[in-house]
Amino acid sequence: MKNKIYLLLFCFTFFVGLAKSQNDTVTDSATEQIIADTLSGKDASVKPMQTDSFEEVVLTKEQLKLLKKTEKLLQKGIAKGKSGDLNAAIELFTEAIRLDSTYAQAYFNRGFAKNLNFNTKGAIVDFTRAIEIDPMYANAYFNRGLAYSDENDNRAAMRDFDTLIAIDSTDAEAYYYRGVCKYFLVELQPAIADFDTATMLNPYYAEAYYNKAIAKSRIGDKEGAIADYTEAIKINPHDADFYNNRGNVKYVMKDYKGAIGDYNRALYLDPYMARTYSNRGNAHFFMRNKFDACSDWTKAVEMGFEYAQEALDLYCKVK
Repeated sequence: MKNKIYLLLFCFTFFVGLAKSQNDTVTDSATEQIIADTLSGKDASVKPMQTDSFEEVVLTKEQLKLLKKTEKLLQKGIAKGKSGDLNAAIELFTEAIRLDSTYAQAYFNRGFAKNLNFNTKGAIVDFTRAIEIDPMYANAYFNRGLAYSDENDNRAAMRDFDTLIAIDSTDAEAYYYRGVCKYFLVELQPAIADFDTATMLNPYYAEAYYNKAIAKSRIGDKEGAIADYTEAIKINPHDADFYNNRGNVKYVMKDYKGAIGDYNRALYLDPYMARTYSNRGNAHFFMRNKFDACSDWTKAVEMGFEYAQEALDLYCKVK
């Protein structure tokens, strides 16, 4: 599922939560200092106690038994979730949490299942608990950020993506989604900067080029928008939206022939884009091709795009 600015947001990462490791290396110096301060009690004069050997962790039989049981419940829950039985998955994760209230991955997976089950607020609560247990749980920050975005709380989402970038400054997705949040907050230049970073980190990130083009178009950088749409098309030449939007920019720039070419390709890839028929009709009209314009507007109206009706009434009715 592509992640696009045009009024839809966000897919989720792998169910098990392994896409972003809980043990990712911290690369941001400020975050390293925070962690160092926390471990040392914020007292630079206190040194950690040294021992003459490594201390082994020895689990009792009861602890080993509990560990195996909670792990088994987790794996069963993941299997249920992957099969689509989200309620059963949530019950299994809840049972694992009942046995071990510090099991961060059980909270994460329950939150993931709740989000898939359209319980976004419940998901946020579980992702938050996972983060409280493991403050470096990158995947929990990532999914909580997406959940906040679904709740239209883009400021809160941005904070989670900020944290992700502090944990791993090479995470292209974190920059991308932070850019989407900034776009919706109408912080267009900062959004473009984040999309730029995302494409530098991942030159094959088609959706980042696509959304960067949308932001550039909004600030009036039409040439830049066309360049970014073109990059997105090079990466994924099978996405009708890429062609449609590039066609829209060409239309605004009065390159009607170029716009028609892009609309043709978009409709070849997806013949059910009613708005694109209407847009192509407009371009034909300005090319003084009334017959094709009326044909496209008629098709758009037949497909439910009522805005084309006005053009039909004005220019295509037989008098």
